[in-house]
Amino acid sequence: MKSQVGPEKIYSRFDLQRGIRKIGEVPVDRLTLMLNLEAPALKAAPQQRDVLESMWPGGKMEVEYALSGNRLHMAAGIPMEQAIVPRSGSTWLSMDPQTVLVGHYNLVALLKGNGASMTFLPPDLLGKFKKLDPTGSTAPFRVNVDGGLKAETRIPLRVLSTLSQLQ
Repeated sequence: MKSQVGPEKIYSRFDLQRGIRKIGEVPVDRLTLMLNLEAPALKAAPQQRDVLESMWPGGKMEVEYALSGNRLHMAAGIPMEQAIVPRSGSTWLSMDPQTVLVGHYNLVALLKGNGASMTFLPPDLLGKFKKLDPTGSTAPFRVNVDGGLKAETRIPLRVLSTLSQLQ
């Protein structure tokens, strides 16, 4: 990482905090990366800075992770506890021996940030992106390795109804 930090590099700084807390007996670490939004590599495409800024305000990216046996748990944008504890009694995120990664992401928040920064879109469509509500649009995902790589995600119906507003 140190080789990617500096005035002309992609990151202006990074910080790794080990053992910030425990979930059960598993320690949770946090990686914080500060994007260098002035780096030449991040200015290569039109609106690239706007897209990155919408996804990571101020260029700050935080990821919490925990390694339990051979399983890596990651969470970005939500607490680790929400990423590894099944919601509403659901066991969809339960892990089997082939599971190597579980987590959540908010697809609508990602699309809202990306879409709102695409100034080349027609104004009416651009306005629709800006009005998207990401509430309740967090999608869990799981990655298994068993003779191949298998990724699964469960997209809430709320995502589909929210995206229908773009028509």
